[in-house]
Amino acid sequence: MSPLPFRVTGAGPGLFRAVSIVTLIMLLFGGFIAISPAAHAASTRTTDNLNLRAGPALNAPILDVMVAGERVETTGEPVNGFYPVIFEGVAGFAYGDYLTIGGSGSGLVTGGGPVGEVNVVDGPVNFRSGPSTNDAVISVIPDGGLVALTGDSANGFSSIVYTDRSGWAHTASILGGSDTVSAPVDAPAPSPAAPRNGAGSGDIVSIIYAAADAYGQSRADMLRVATCESNLVPTAVNPSSNASGLFQFMPSTFASTPYAGQNIFDPVASANAAGWMWANGRRGEWECQ
Repeated sequence: MSPLPFRVTGAGPGLFRAVSIVTLIMLLFGGFIAISPAAHAASTRTTDNLNLRAGPALNAPILDVMVAGERVETTGEPVNGFYPVIFEGVAGFAYGDYLTIGGSGSGLVTGGGPVGEVNVVDGPVNFRSGPSTNDAVISVIPDGGLVALTGDSANGFSSIVYTDRSGWAHTASILGGSDTVSAPVDAPAPSPAAPRNGAGSGDIVSIIYAAADAYGQSRADMLRVATCESNLVPTAVNPSSNASGLFQFMPSTFASTPYAGQNIFDPVASANAAGWMWANGRRGEWECQ
């Protein structure tokens, strides 16, 4: 009987032995590879808008853009700081600093918690990009501020939606307790900060595209205007006019948007503020068109 469940006409015993050995190796290693990701599978969430890339590098092609709060599955250990993940059925890599399992060291997200709108019991409380005190403060939620609980929690923080944006806040502060606020609500104008995702112009483009999609605007038009205004540098400041940030907002103009409580140098806030203005008939306020 042939050692394999098929027969090759005209083949000698040597060929059968070679094919048998190769097949055995493929089965052994194929089986190992098939179960290996399952051993590392874990659920996590994005803490900011984050690119899903084809490889573990910043120059790898972008497969998709995951908005803050998206649930993804990690399938292995990080490579160059990037975790292998599956997002909506697509396999790729995501930078670990912007996953709850990654840079913040905050552990996995747990579901099944309270869901629905509540008023902050013990404010003001920091509204953060991730579930730890090491994560960036997006804004400050005042006492009594209305937030929506999503049911997820991690490291003593709850996943919430506030002013139409996903983020995290200390659970005890929402339901009773405290989270030390790093700056008062009436803090002075913020100083320039590096792009929050630290991933270069490719991710700035992704942020602009996400804002364009959110407000029904042309991706190409918003990218062109931002490039003209700031050369895609979120910390850019015009010394003569004090126009600042990715879309070069005048402070008074930025204050007229729903994102007034956020950092004018935050590329996500700047792009969304621009998208909101465009959607409300104020596109003409930019010199670049």
